Amino acid sequence: MKGDYVFLYILVFLSLFFISIVFLLGFELYQGSSQIFSIYGINFILGSVWDPVKNIYGIAPIIVGSFLTCLIALILAVPISLLVAYFISDLTPAKLKPFVSSLVELLAAVPSVIYGLWGLLVLAPFLRSNVYLPLQKTFYFIPIFQGASTGYGILTAGIILAIMILPTITSIIREAIELLPLQIKEAAISLGAFRYQVARIIFIHLKLTIIAAIILGFARAFGEAMAVAMVIGGKHGFPVSIFDTGYTLPSIIVNEFTEAVNPLHYDALIAVGFILFIIALLNIVFARLLIYRSTRFFKLSIT
Repeated sequence: MKGDYVFLYILVFLSLFFISIVFLLGFELYQGSSQIFSIYGINFILGSVWDPVKNIYGIAPIIVGSFLTCLIALILAVPISLLVAYFISDLTPAKLKPFVSSLVELLAAVPSVIYGLWGLLVLAPFLRSNVYLPLQKTFYFIPIFQGASTGYGILTAGIILAIMILPTITSIIREAIELLPLQIKEAAISLGAFRYQVARIIFIHLKLTIIAAIILGFARAFGEAMAVAMVIGGKHGFPVSIFDTGYTLPSIIVNEFTEAVNPLHYDALIAVGFILFIIALLNIVFARLLIYRSTRFFKLSIT
């Protein structure tokens, strides 16, 4: 009994310790960015000019660049993740399932700088010659396909992010499919449903989990710094084309933090980190709540 209490106290202490670290991190970021918010107020978020020389700081274009790259990543990654998750859980032979799952999860273990180097040296030149230039020649009259095509920019960053978030989304959906009561699949098959119809029924029942997986994938993409900084180009201003170079919230911190000799510039980057922290925290909390609700629903349906 005494050992149980000691073990319980250790668990409580560790839980409170890690929770306090999160709150302490948020508090320190807020303290470091308070001067920026007191000087610029809401204009720091809504402003469109970022000029450290003139001490003008507005991150609206950077926020737009962040959401645009994440949107591209989700558009590419979500359909692939759904298909891969269903393939692994229902179509892969039992002996091969651990191997195939490990291959997908291996993508999550690759360091982000490796993705960045691959995007910088291989993907960007390939896309410029074989995808971007042909797209511009064909759809030159559409504004989003106009502009200089160097191979580096928002679309390339979105493709890199799609590859990076694919194992996260796939793993969550795959685990949810395996947790789904067998009665649902068996009922669909007994009624003569085809494979794609069974998959559709499964995904309808897993809509909360799929949304949660998308949110977690978004949080992963939104917070990625190094790989994006290496391929997005780095240009201030609102993007008008998917080929435009730009910035995301993490990439501007990576690119300018070592050059921030002006104290106000330094505080502005801390404020960017604080906004990034809040957005990521809200995404993760909301996604976990959705996963909890869907898991609880499955357990109730089983009983």
